[in-house]
Amino acid sequence: DFRHPEDSYIWMTWNNHPNKKPYLQIDNEELINYGEPVYEYEKSLETKRYFPDDNLTKYLIDYLKEKGIDKFNRTAGWKDKLLKIYESYKRENKLDEKFETEKEYIKRIKYELKKSKEIIEKKLKIGVKFLCWPGGGVTQQAIEIASESGYISSTIARDIKNNERKKLKNTYGENYSRINRRGCELYWNGIAGYDSNIKYKNGFQFILSLYNFQEKKIIAQTSKMIFAGITGLYKFAYFLKR
Repeated sequence: DFRHPEDSYIWMTWNNHPNKKPYLQIDNEELINYGEPVYEYEKSLETKRYFPDDNLTKYLIDYLKEKGIDKFNRTAGWKDKLLKIYESYKRENKLDEKFETEKEYIKRIKYELKKSKEIIEKKLKIGVKFLCWPGGGVTQQAIEIASESGYISSTIARDIKNNERKKLKNTYGENYSRINRRGCELYWNGIAGYDSNIKYKNGFQFILSLYNFQEKKIIAQTSKMIFAGITGLYKFAYFLKR
């Protein structure tokens, strides 16, 4: 694929503008490199990084700017046309592209896990012992590096099958090296962008959600009814606004 209006590749904007990432909950069209190739991708901690040819990327971006992004993307078969231009450039030019080596991958993972821990501890002035894997991307190597970096536990991720995840209830007696991730979202209207409507749990609601997750008998049933009522009210309020 290639970057185009209303695509879902906001993470590419994050990668190109890391200092602006905290302010990019939705994509900023002024920062999008329309025409930039979208290669096969995975979570950064679970795969080796690919470095594409910068000249090829620039060639495609400049081509779309010259043709006019809106006009070009309304043209039937625009993606196939851009793909032919991409393939033609590859045939006629020697590309400067590469993947990380295994050694480079390990070095990057060590840096990211250790440095991020140092930054958080410095800002919060407390020790950080638990790690939440970004996007659920992880490898056994990353888990071992996290342990070496001082983490005593991390969230379950895509390395653990769904049926095994359901068995983890974050209760006393379980192996605490991996814990089940619990979110604080109470309600979301299902829309991304400016029209998104998200409500988060307060402290009391979050505690109830944990009891519900851990299946604490009567408390779990009570919390289910409370959350069903609250979520229903938010849905009704959103329906009235529409």
